[in-house]
Amino acid sequence: MSTESCWQVRTYSDDHNNCFWDLTKKSINSTFLGKSLTETFVTYPKLGAKEFREDICRKFRCTVSKRGAYLAKKL
Repeated sequence: MSTESCWQVRTYSDDHNNCFWDLTKKSINSTFLGKSLTETFVTYPKLGAKEFREDICRKFRCTVSKRGAYLAKKL
């Protein structure tokens, strides 16, 4: 054990008051959304942009622009 590095947890705090959601995910673009939500568009072809954006926010916990939602639906 002398060649291995070890550590010990001495204090643990289960407090998450300073945590926040990072809503700017660069990997979620219109191409990704179009491919991953194809079933949603087929099931609800008249889904509006506002409802679609709210659905994305719930599923992926991120924001998407109006243009990004439009392009995803177009794909």
